[in-house]
Amino acid sequence: MDEQLPQDKRVKSVAFNVADPMEKQLYDFALKPKYFSTYMKRLIQRDMENGHKVIYKDEELSNSIVQELAKKNEELENEIKSLKSKLESIQGILNK
Repeated sequence: MDEQLPQDKRVKSVAFNVADPMEKQLYDFALKPKYFSTYMKRLIQRDMENGHKVIYKDEELSNSIVQELAKKNEELENEIKSLKSKLESIQGILNK
């Protein structure tokens, strides 16, 4: 009954401490999808994509898209910081 995996397959286990309420909640939630392995892979994929869905057809193109999205995300975060700084300056002037 010891089934052998193909040579190109790798297995990583996930352990949940069900005595811990938070981990028990994670465990229960993780059991909802029909295919746990696919679910975990999609979570990893989303993490790699910084939360932006990218459909992988061409790996090089997909990597390029992910890099572009990461760069755009960084630019937007910098713009938000700049706007916050300007808003704080305006608030300081108004509070005088």
